[in-house]
Amino acid sequence: GLIAPHAARLLGLRGQRQQIGASMLIGALLLGVADCIGRLAFAPRDLPLGILTAALGAPYFLWLLARSYLRRTG
Repeated sequence: GLIAPHAARLLGLRGQRQQIGASMLIGALLLGVADCIGRLAFAPRDLPLGILTAALGAPYFLWLLARSYLRRTG
């Protein structure tokens, strides 16, 4: 859920209404995909949704952090 606004901004959307709408769609899509992966990839066990979203979100946030740091120092 926290990735969605940053992903919407990376799409090049400038208007606040466009970013909010895209954030909602991206967030729903990410959670839906993560839920399907957690249910199907590790069958017959279900992997909790929080584990998958953290596995997807942590590398993305680290990339954003590194990119912003390099812009300030570069």
